[in-house]
Amino acid sequence: MLEINTDDFITWCEDNDIEPHPHYSGRGMYGKQCVGVVGGSAQLVVFLLRCVPKIDQKFSIDVIEYADDRNEYDVEFSDEWLNMKTDSMGRDTIYYWPNVHAAEVNTK
Repeated sequence: MLEINTDDFITWCEDNDIEPHPHYSGRGMYGKQCVGVVGGSAQLVVFLLRCVPKIDQKFSIDVIEYADDRNEYDVEFSDEWLNMKTDSMGRDTIYYWPNVHAAEVNTK
């Protein structure tokens, strides 16, 4: 399980106009909480490309350039980010990661 700082998660999401849900409990989670974001597919892409690199040190993007002006992107995430689930929120969707937990950090 990947554990991230709740305040950092909220700040990164809000800075990128994404609605954070640091303590979401999805279907079949039986009260267990994880992080999630609400929005459309465009907001999900923004979250994955702008926020996850700040959260996950294992995140990487390699751009493979070809001679015919074609590019391919090899994106690597920790396994926790690959296990994404969704729930309908009416007009929007919540995207959540059961294996990513937001925790309070004691600064004392």
